Amino acid sequence: AFIQKVKNICKAQIGKAFDKTAWERFKKRLYYVKLDATSSANYRELAALVNQKPCEGRMFYLATPSELF
Repeated sequence: AFIQKVKNICKAQIGKAFDKTAWERFKKRLYYVKLDATSSANYRELAALVNQKPCEGRMFYLATPSELF
C-alpha cells in the first residue's frame, strides 16, 4: 500500500513526464518500516535494515506522537 501511495503522489506531481521505467527502478529503493518508538528492539531492527542497504542517499520520515517529546 505504501509503494502504491508513493506512486500515486509521484504521478500527480510529475504529470505527463512520469516515466514507468524510472519508477520501476526507483520503487526498488523504497522501504516502509513501522516501529514502536518506545521499543529499543525496533530501533535495532531498523539499524540492521539501514546497514544492509547501499547508501546512495536516504530520506526518513518519522511520525512521532507528541506524548513522546
